[in-house]
Amino acid sequence: MILNFNHVYYFHVVATEGSIVRAAEKLGVTQPTVSEQIRNLERALGTPLFERSSMGLKMTDAGRLAFGQTTVMFQASERLLEGLSQSEHPTPRTLRVGISSAASRSVAADFLMPMLQVPDCLPNIRSGDTLDLMRQLRSHELDLVLSENPPPTIVGDGFKVVDLYRPRLVAISAIPREGASLVKDPWHELPLINYRPGSPFRWEVEHHLRERGMTPKLIGETDDALFMLEAVIRGVCIAFVPRSVARDAILQKRVRVLTVLPPNGISLNAVYHDGGSVAQTTHAVELLVAYARDQLDPET
Repeated sequence: MILNFNHVYYFHVVATEGSIVRAAEKLGVTQPTVSEQIRNLERALGTPLFERSSMGLKMTDAGRLAFGQTTVMFQASERLLEGLSQSEHPTPRTLRVGISSAASRSVAADFLMPMLQVPDCLPNIRSGDTLDLMRQLRSHELDLVLSENPPPTIVGDGFKVVDLYRPRLVAISAIPREGASLVKDPWHELPLINYRPGSPFRWEVEHHLRERGMTPKLIGETDDALFMLEAVIRGVCIAFVPRSVARDAILQKRVRVLTVLPPNGISLNAVYHDGGSVAQTTHAVELLVAYARDQLDPET
């Protein structure tokens, strides 16, 4: 069976826009025309792609499956046009990057800045669950994934994994503003905000405290290191955060370092397809490795 390209394209636009009205406006055609194209595709496939109700359209399971395939197809066509462009001023190639939610909350805000230095490149960065990002990498919806330790199944399976850096945690407390008194013994006078139980950082913090017989009062749990840093700066608590996250606050003397933990097995990795046309991706990874080495935590 050969599908009509127009039917497929109209379906993709409707699924992307979420309504026939917006799809018709984008395509520059009437709503009945769009509806007829969708019905033709559904007849050809032998299954409904949308559930229609007074509340609008909702994709069926078959629709979601089809949309996943059309997304890959039309993204591939865009990449083809980019790659074959003969223009004197070619359009920058899109570098599709996914960063895991856990990693994005545990690295310095400027960590991804080197992406902007890749020549003729337009970074498109999204965050999400690690396994979902890996699925998108496998289906070529992403070019590069940045995540904490990647799933073992991805290693050696047509992918290259590069160790970008290993975060080193520091325990910090606030340096009071002028006129305020300094907390002399933060470990006993201030509570602790810790990582959630599922975080690998949680084990590291608890191991450190247990070895030293410390039991600070726990006032909250989060995996957001930037939130932890802000809470410390406000004098609410002490916290363990990656040194790269606390770097600027330390230099500005807004927080003081109580202790530095040794590097551990937790690492931030870059994962991308091994082989093929990956020069742009490889260059981006090389820039991230250099930046992590020179700027994030140069002493580790």
